[in-house]
Amino acid sequence: MEKAFFFENHGKHLFAISHSPAQNGRSQKKGIVFCHPFGEEKQMSYRVFVRYARELCENGFHVLRFDAFGYGDSEGLFEEATLETQIADTRKAIDLMKGRLGIHKVGLLGLRLGATVAALTAEQDDRVDRLILWSPVVKGEDYLHELFRKRMYAALTSNLGTTSREQLVEELQTNGSIEVEGHRLTRQVYQELLSTDLTVQVANFKRSVLLSVMSDRSAHGGLETLSEVYTRCGARCELRTIAERDFCDKQALFGWYFPEELFRETTDWLEGRSM
Repeated sequence: MEKAFFFENHGKHLFAISHSPAQNGRSQKKGIVFCHPFGEEKQMSYRVFVRYARELCENGFHVLRFDAFGYGDSEGLFEEATLETQIADTRKAIDLMKGRLGIHKVGLLGLRLGATVAALTAEQDDRVDRLILWSPVVKGEDYLHELFRKRMYAALTSNLGTTSREQLVEELQTNGSIEVEGHRLTRQVYQELLSTDLTVQVANFKRSVLLSVMSDRSAHGGLETLSEVYTRCGARCELRTIAERDFCDKQALFGWYFPEELFRETTDWLEGRSM
């Protein structure tokens, strides 16, 4: 059963959809909160999240998808959203799943910057039972380089001339934000990303972690180092490379698909470990 509703955090209403297994099916008191990525990548992954939430539900898991403050149907302006507000919203979603929905064990599944949010939430909240991190942003500075490249490429292909990373940073600092793929990258989020490095910030989570990366991202991102950090902290961490194209890449729009292998690997991992 799927139910759409709003819940409140810090006086703002956030839109959510819960996926609950049939009571006479494989229902279990285990749940997963989905943490969506930033900006355009949220739009690119929307149907993937819907499809996989339904698949998990068919396998007996309760799933909660929600729009963080400033996103989608939730209240707030996108320009006012930060990593900290998304972490706070994720913790409130855990409250909701454990309280209103009565779920005993809650895991977090995040994609790209949403995976970073999931990892940082787990550092602050010991109620998180397990982490599923799909192509996480390990170092915020690397992610900023990606965003700047997208902005520079868009300007070049739109005959707006060339611009440099330094010019974009100056514009961001002067005007408070720049546009990247139709969304505003604000000065505050820029500063948060500059100080984000999961290989340094991860220290407390000692449960199960699945790190999954699409094959065309496997050559970068610091995932092997992050896996080693989780292991040193006492977590049971697995790093898996998925032999599929990155569905968040706009180039994939010309041959868009559901990442069935990613789904299968994730579900097998979840069912192979007791939550």
